Amino acid sequence: MLDISQAALKQQTVNLGQIKVTPYKVLILLITISAALCLLRFNAIPVGAYFDDAHYIILSESLAAGTGYRLINSPSAPIEEAFPPGWPILLTPFATLFPENYTVLKLLSLIFWLGCIPLMYLLFRARLQPIHTIAVVALAVVNSSLIGMSGTVMSEPAYLFLSLSTLVLFDLWQQGERYNRVWLLILIVLAAFYTLMIRTIGITLLGALLLYLIFKYRRFILPTAGVLLLVLVPLTWFNYRNGGALVFSPLYYEHVRYVLSNMIEFVQFWKYASYFSVDVASNALIPVFGSNFISKALTPNVSYWLGVSLLAFTAFGYFISLHRFKVMDLYVALYFIIFYIWVIYTAGTDHQTRLIIPMIPFLYFYLLQAALWCVNSFLASSTTYKSVLVVAFVIMIMMISLVLNYREVRLPVYDRVTYLPAGNQWLRENTSSDAIVLSPNGMPNYLYSRRRTEISGPGIIDIQQYVEDKDIDYILIQPHLYEWDTGNQLDEYTSSTLLPYLVNHPTNFKQVYEDLNHNVKVFQVMPLTD
Repeated sequence: MLDISQAALKQQTVNLGQIKVTPYKVLILLITISAALCLLRFNAIPVGAYFDDAHYIILSESLAAGTGYRLINSPSAPIEEAFPPGWPILLTPFATLFPENYTVLKLLSLIFWLGCIPLMYLLFRARLQPIHTIAVVALAVVNSSLIGMSGTVMSEPAYLFLSLSTLVLFDLWQQGERYNRVWLLILIVLAAFYTLMIRTIGITLLGALLLYLIFKYRRFILPTAGVLLLVLVPLTWFNYRNGGALVFSPLYYEHVRYVLSNMIEFVQFWKYASYFSVDVASNALIPVFGSNFISKALTPNVSYWLGVSLLAFTAFGYFISLHRFKVMDLYVALYFIIFYIWVIYTAGTDHQTRLIIPMIPFLYFYLLQAALWCVNSFLASSTTYKSVLVVAFVIMIMMISLVLNYREVRLPVYDRVTYLPAGNQWLRENTSSDAIVLSPNGMPNYLYSRRRTEISGPGIIDIQQYVEDKDIDYILIQPHLYEWDTGNQLDEYTSSTLLPYLVNHPTNFKQVYEDLNHNVKVFQVMPLTD
């Protein structure tokens, strides 16, 4: 039976040569190391830099204010049509108790991430020796992408925590299945359901559980399906009211309909190979691919094929793990099927990094499985020597990750994107609370200005007419958040169309604020005169 108690952890030992230590102590050390790295990078990424974090905060504040699931940063406060409500609901109590305190919300993400560390150990230890399980966890706890997300108000840490919790609970149920513990199965379904509530791709976890039960534990399908139907009713009703269907929000429902109607096109994978970024996927495991060091040391072709080799090696680890097939393996397979479809659907956009993050611990598990297979197959040395080789391989990857974390501390995202308080702080202090601001970074700008926003962009052809139609009071000129590492340069539309128009019509638009250091200006819309 899978015992997840502290005592059970203490009873095991990790052996490396003459060193013997309990996994419990090692986990405490790893949690401490990861927490230290997280705190060092805690303010490296400004709130709003990823847009989605601002999106989540605004939705949680709307729920806290009792105005429903709405985007209250917009003058029309439309109902949210894309994001599932799970993460905003978790944020809502903190948004209520600590209004506009984003540090508290970031700490919640950090807590979820640190909670993932013992869960990773509990999940992987059934398939690996203690020292190898610790090795997988150690790789994850210093991974730069996972560390970075723990200091944001993004949903990845909560999603990973709940997905790992679901899988650990399922292993616990599976090993004690002969006791017919239906209550634990109900808890598992609830955990999987809320994982889906956090991110829609959580449907892969729910699907994996159902398929696994169908093929291996058919007698539990009926009670599981009954519980699932009960918990899905509120989400289905919520989505239906907002224009969606079943577990899908309105926007995601449109995505699903399009994909299903064009499935024949999507399965022709040879047409879309260029959409997938080898650098992004390989860099998630060993954060050196795509770096300046690799680009200078190797030709693009060599770098590309090294990345492909790493991913192929990891995939090999997945396939050799299937001899002890578990629900985790099915979940990973379904997840990457959805990942494949989404990348093609979005024509290879930069969302690939975010989608891979919840898979990083699993990818490390399969990478280590492949490494262990090679060591055991081609070396006839002692077990201790083999363990030393594997640990050396792990330490090498960890050192690369630590170097990248150090780089992120020295060159934080905060210094590579536009300074959001510039202009927004002035708007907050010098304008009416009901003012409407036209800005390039609508939701993030709202967090700092607390003024309702409309988004500027190339879709605005007649600027004067748009300003009148939307009752715009102020126009914020600011570098776009999508433009990282551009030295505060304005985007093409703002620099070539919007700003020249404002400057050339001084009677209609009066400049009231300027920050030369951050290339930010604020124009006030003046009343039209006959």
